[in-house]
Amino acid sequence: MIKNRVFPSVLTLLIACLITACNNNHQPNLMHGDMAKDFKGITPKGDTISLSDFKGKYVLLDFWGSWCGPCRANNKNVLRLYTAYKDKKFKNAAGFTVLSVGIENERNAWLEAIAADGLVWDSHVSDLDKFNSNVAELYDVKSIPTQFLVGPDGVLMGIGLNDMQIENILKHQVE
Repeated sequence: MIKNRVFPSVLTLLIACLITACNNNHQPNLMHGDMAKDFKGITPKGDTISLSDFKGKYVLLDFWGSWCGPCRANNKNVLRLYTAYKDKKFKNAAGFTVLSVGIENERNAWLEAIAADGLVWDSHVSDLDKFNSNVAELYDVKSIPTQFLVGPDGVLMGIGLNDMQIENILKHQVE
Protein backbone atom coordinates (compact mmCIF):
# COMPACT_ATOMS: atom_id res chain seq x y z
CA MET A 1 0.00 0.00 0.00
CA ILE A 2 2.82 2.43 0.83
CA LYS A 3 4.52 1.67 -2.49
CA ASN A 4 1.51 3.02 -4.37
CA ARG A 5 1.75 6.35 -2.56
CA VAL A 6 5.54 6.71 -2.80
CA PHE A 7 5.93 5.91 -6.50
CA PRO A 8 3.74 8.76 -7.84
CA SER A 9 5.51 11.31 -5.64
CA VAL A 10 8.94 10.09 -6.76
CA LEU A 11 7.80 10.17 -10.38
CA THR A 12 6.42 13.70 -9.92
CA LEU A 13 9.71 14.83 -8.38
CA LEU A 14 11.71 13.26 -11.23
CA ILE A 15 9.55 14.98 -13.86
CA ALA A 16 9.91 18.33 -12.06
CA CYS A 17 13.70 17.92 -12.04
CA LEU A 18 13.75 17.09 -15.73
CA ILE A 19 11.58 20.10 -16.58
CA THR A 20 13.86 22.35 -14.53
CA ALA A 21 16.95 20.98 -16.31
CA CYS A 22 15.35 21.39 -19.73
CA ASN A 23 14.27 24.95 -18.96
CA ASN A 24 17.71 25.98 -17.74
CA ASN A 25 18.44 29.26 -19.52
CA HIS A 26 22.15 29.04 -18.76
CA GLN A 27 24.13 30.27 -21.75
CA PRO A 28 27.77 29.22 -22.10
CA ASN A 29 30.27 32.05 -22.13
CA LEU A 30 32.23 30.53 -25.03
CA MET A 31 31.11 29.36 -28.44
CA HIS A 32 32.61 27.64 -31.46
CA GLY A 33 34.76 30.19 -33.31
CA ASP A 34 35.59 32.26 -30.21
CA MET A 35 39.17 32.75 -29.10
CA ALA A 36 40.08 30.34 -26.33
CA LYS A 37 40.65 32.11 -23.03
CA ASP A 38 44.23 31.87 -21.85
CA PHE A 39 44.93 30.68 -18.32
CA LYS A 40 47.79 29.52 -16.14
CA GLY A 41 47.75 26.38 -14.06
CA ILE A 42 49.99 24.48 -11.69
CA THR A 43 51.27 21.07 -12.78
CA PRO A 44 51.79 18.12 -10.42
CA LYS A 45 55.50 19.03 -10.35
CA GLY A 46 54.67 22.59 -9.25
CA ASP A 47 55.48 24.24 -12.58
CA THR A 48 53.21 26.86 -14.12
CA ILE A 49 51.96 26.34 -17.65
CA SER A 50 49.42 28.23 -19.71
CA LEU A 51 47.23 27.42 -22.65
CA SER A 52 49.18 29.95 -24.73
CA ASP A 53 52.32 27.82 -24.25
CA PHE A 54 50.79 25.49 -26.84
CA LYS A 55 50.02 28.11 -29.48
CA GLY A 56 50.58 26.65 -32.93
CA LYS A 57 49.32 23.19 -31.88
CA TYR A 58 45.93 21.59 -31.73
CA VAL A 59 45.08 21.32 -28.03
CA LEU A 60 42.45 19.09 -26.51
CA LEU A 61 41.46 20.95 -23.37
CA ASP A 62 40.08 18.15 -21.21
CA PHE A 63 38.21 18.90 -17.96
CA TRP A 64 37.93 15.77 -15.84
CA GLY A 65 38.09 14.48 -12.27
CA SER A 66 39.59 11.48 -10.51
CA TRP A 67 36.29 11.04 -8.62
CA CYS A 68 34.16 11.10 -11.81
CA GLY A 69 33.31 7.65 -13.22
CA PRO A 70 32.41 8.88 -16.74
CA CYS A 71 35.65 10.91 -16.81
CA ARG A 72 37.73 7.91 -15.86
CA ALA A 73 36.01 5.85 -18.55
CA ASN A 74 36.62 8.64 -21.09
CA ASN A 75 40.31 8.82 -20.21
CA LYS A 76 40.94 5.79 -22.43
CA ASN A 77 39.51 7.76 -25.38
CA VAL A 78 41.65 10.80 -24.56
CA LEU A 79 44.72 8.57 -24.28
CA ARG A 80 43.88 6.94 -27.62
CA LEU A 81 43.61 10.35 -29.32
CA TYR A 82 46.85 11.53 -27.75
CA THR A 83 48.72 8.39 -28.81
CA ALA A 84 47.31 8.49 -32.33
CA TYR A 85 47.97 12.19 -33.04
CA LYS A 86 50.88 13.38 -30.85
CA ASP A 87 53.49 12.57 -33.51
CA LYS A 88 51.45 13.38 -36.63
CA LYS A 89 52.42 16.12 -39.04
CA PHE A 90 49.60 18.59 -39.61
CA LYS A 91 48.94 20.90 -42.56
CA ASN A 92 48.69 24.04 -40.47
CA ALA A 93 49.91 23.15 -36.99
CA ALA A 94 53.05 22.18 -35.12
CA GLY A 95 51.35 19.16 -33.55
CA PHE A 96 48.70 17.97 -31.13
CA THR A 97 48.62 17.67 -27.37
CA VAL A 98 46.25 17.33 -24.44
CA LEU A 99 45.99 19.87 -21.64
CA SER A 100 44.14 18.19 -18.79
CA VAL A 101 42.39 20.32 -16.19
CA GLY A 102 41.68 18.39 -13.00
CA ILE A 103 38.42 19.34 -11.32
CA GLU A 104 39.78 18.19 -8.01
CA ASN A 105 40.13 18.95 -4.35
CA GLU A 106 42.36 16.02 -3.37
CA ARG A 107 45.89 16.15 -4.78
CA ASN A 108 46.77 12.50 -4.06
CA ALA A 109 43.61 11.15 -5.71
CA TRP A 110 44.34 13.31 -8.77
CA LEU A 111 47.95 12.10 -9.05
CA GLU A 112 46.94 8.47 -8.51
CA ALA A 113 44.28 8.71 -11.25
CA ILE A 114 46.77 10.25 -13.71
CA ALA A 115 49.13 7.33 -13.09
CA ALA A 116 46.45 4.61 -12.99
CA ASP A 117 44.84 5.77 -16.24
CA GLY A 118 48.20 6.10 -18.01
CA LEU A 119 47.78 9.79 -18.85
CA VAL A 120 51.36 10.15 -20.05
CA TRP A 121 51.38 13.76 -21.27
CA ASP A 122 53.02 16.34 -19.01
CA SER A 123 50.35 19.02 -19.29
CA HIS A 124 48.09 18.40 -16.30
CA VAL A 125 46.91 21.30 -14.15
CA SER A 126 44.63 21.76 -11.16
CA ASP A 127 44.19 24.38 -8.46
CA LEU A 128 42.37 21.79 -6.32
CA ASP A 129 39.24 23.92 -6.01
CA LYS A 130 36.90 21.62 -7.99
CA PHE A 131 34.23 23.56 -9.93
CA ASN A 132 35.27 26.78 -8.21
CA SER A 133 38.62 26.61 -9.95
CA ASN A 134 39.58 29.66 -11.95
CA VAL A 135 39.84 27.63 -15.15
CA ALA A 136 36.45 25.90 -14.68
CA GLU A 137 34.83 29.29 -14.11
CA LEU A 138 36.68 30.84 -17.07
CA TYR A 139 35.39 28.09 -19.37
CA ASP A 140 31.98 27.89 -17.67
CA VAL A 141 32.43 24.19 -16.92
CA LYS A 142 29.48 22.96 -14.88
CA SER A 143 29.83 19.22 -15.51
CA ILE A 144 32.57 16.81 -16.50
CA PRO A 145 33.93 15.33 -18.63
CA THR A 146 33.93 18.40 -20.85
CA GLN A 147 36.29 18.92 -23.75
CA PHE A 148 37.25 21.85 -25.96
CA LEU A 149 39.33 21.52 -29.12
CA VAL A 150 41.53 24.56 -29.60
CA GLY A 151 43.04 25.22 -33.01
CA PRO A 152 46.65 26.26 -33.61
CA ASP A 153 45.48 29.88 -33.89
CA GLY A 154 43.81 29.76 -30.48
CA VAL A 155 40.28 29.57 -31.87
CA LEU A 156 37.77 27.11 -30.37
CA MET A 157 37.08 24.48 -33.01
CA GLY A 158 34.73 22.45 -30.88
CA ILE A 159 33.02 22.47 -27.51
CA GLY A 160 31.63 19.37 -25.82
CA LEU A 161 32.78 17.06 -28.61
CA ASN A 162 33.19 13.33 -28.15
CA ASP A 163 36.37 11.51 -29.14
CA MET A 164 35.06 10.50 -32.57
CA GLN A 165 34.16 14.10 -33.44
CA ILE A 166 37.58 15.30 -32.29
CA GLU A 167 39.28 12.58 -34.32
CA ASN A 168 37.25 13.51 -37.39
CA ILE A 169 38.51 17.10 -37.16
CA LEU A 170 42.13 16.06 -36.56
CA LYS A 171 42.35 13.44 -39.29
CA HIS A 172 41.33 16.02 -41.88
CA GLN A 173 44.21 18.25 -40.79
CA VAL A 174 46.94 15.60 -41.05
CA GLU A 175 49.37 15.98 -43.97
